[in-house]
Amino acid sequence: MIIITMMIQLTIQLTNYTNITNDKYMSRETIYPTIHLNGTPKNELLDNYYQIAIALEKLTKTISESTFHGRDYYPQDKDPIKDALMDDNAFSRAYNQRLKHLRNLNDFSIYIANHINHILEQD
Repeated sequence: MIIITMMIQLTIQLTNYTNITNDKYMSRETIYPTIHLNGTPKNELLDNYYQIAIALEKLTKTISESTFHGRDYYPQDKDPIKDALMDDNAFSRAYNQRLKHLRNLNDFSIYIANHINHILEQD
């Protein structure tokens, strides 16, 4: 149940993030936090980013271990026997969608890891 809650929260936050990325002020260059006297303490930032990294790892593992089988998709095909031999069937399309989202999670995990490394390099 915790994983599902995390997935829902991440989905909502990523949806909000997608709306932000359309903003004309969105930079293509990653902006990292700066540790300074009036800012958030280094340990707190690290803890927050570590928690994100752990949640992403759990989410990716849960998705990868979940049941994902062609038997759940073939009824959507026009001719299941013929379509099973083709690359363009419901399962193939679902697989490609899932793969795209797993890649996006991986990209986000790299983004978080880069933040952690940047924070660790600061005094």
